[in-house]
Amino acid sequence: MGKVKGICKLRVFDRPNFEGHSLELTENTKSIQEKWLRHQVQSCKVLEGSWILYEHPNFCGRQYMLEKGDYRHHSAWGALKSNVGSIRIIVGL
Repeated sequence: MGKVKGICKLRVFDRPNFEGHSLELTENTKSIQEKWLRHQVQSCKVLEGSWILYEHPNFCGRQYMLEKGDYRHHSAWGALKSNVGSIRIIVGL
């Protein structure tokens, strides 16, 4: 796996509209629950880069691609539920 060029940043929140507890990520996360004792991501801000949110840990389940921008509610990225188990940076070729 190659190195990621530039900085990729994602901030996730446990409540809609960027409220509640938050966690900033800058790398792939195989299990978000290992870093953050929450089972749901209600909103997020993609500060830099592009990311894929996976419904389950180990990059499994439904996938949602997010590009730079603000997502006030999990429905903003097309998810029916706010479950996020893992997160991966999209690396361009």
